[in-house]
Amino acid sequence: MKKPATVTDWRNKPRSVANNELEKKAELFAALERYVRDNGGWLTTAPGTKPARFEAPHGSPLPAKLQDLGWQVRHLGTNTRILSGSIIETAAYELKP
Repeated sequence: MKKPATVTDWRNKPRSVANNELEKKAELFAALERYVRDNGGWLTTAPGTKPARFEAPHGSPLPAKLQDLGWQVRHLGTNTRILSGSIIETAAYELKP
């Protein structure tokens, strides 16, 4: 019979396992950030923050692309960005896996 996990078990977990988990999460966040940026959006969430949030220009296909990849995308409202001296309106979204 397997004994239940305790706080002591978690605290004594080998550091290499914890570091590998953190590295994996950092890699996944970087991949998400790169995908959003490459598709014309801006990831506005700090690493490790849930849920992730991003902005995209109105009419961008990015929200639909993320939904096709299995993400739950929820529209939050509109924002304004200043890009190269021009002001554009963007749509803000929330992402959940």
